[in-house]
Amino acid sequence: MLQPAQNAAVVRWLRVHSKRPQAAAALWAELFTAVHPSTHEIMLTRADIAARVGIDPMHVSRIMTELVSIDAIVRRKEGRRVVYSMNPNVATHVAGPEAREEIRKAAPPGPLLKLMEGGRV
Repeated sequence: MLQPAQNAAVVRWLRVHSKRPQAAAALWAELFTAVHPSTHEIMLTRADIAARVGIDPMHVSRIMTELVSIDAIVRRKEGRRVVYSMNPNVATHVAGPEAREEIRKAAPPGPLLKLMEGGRV
């Protein structure tokens, strides 16, 4: 489960560094409603996310890129399709520390969440 401190850190980072901080925070919250419990994949299309948040689909892509830049989410290509997943080191729906640790060990290596002061590494 996402730790409250991790969520707060992502929201703080978005508030300070995102070009669209309110939309980014709303998008970040919306992602948790559509995370597949075992794969961590975001089960919404860009258009679905845009409709739920009330923003242009292009802005969804830009905000997702911001979230990728801090490793809150992971982006991969499947042919022409872009697939977004929650970073398993950041969030999982699995309860209990032992079960979460097993999921993290079984998941492909993902980056740790990195938040940068001033937007730079």
